[in-house]
Amino acid sequence: MTIVLAINAARSIWFMAAYPAVMPSRVVADTALLLALALFGAAALVGIARRRQWGRWLGLVVMVALTVAMLLLPDRSRVQGILD
Repeated sequence: MTIVLAINAARSIWFMAAYPAVMPSRVVADTALLLALALFGAAALVGIARRRQWGRWLGLVVMVALTVAMLLLPDRSRVQGILD
């Protein structure tokens, strides 16, 4: 998950560098959020790998956050238009 977030953040930064004139504040905010989440996940991985107490709690927070996000996101598993 951390690697995917880091790759998406890098792609957003690459896009902003390629098109500096067309850079809405929303893109900057989304990129900042992606970088923050990638760093949060990396910190959790490092803390768990070094067997730190804060790493265990951070890993638990990440698992709870992902579970809550899965429950709160809308269900998009049904493809519209194919079976209707």
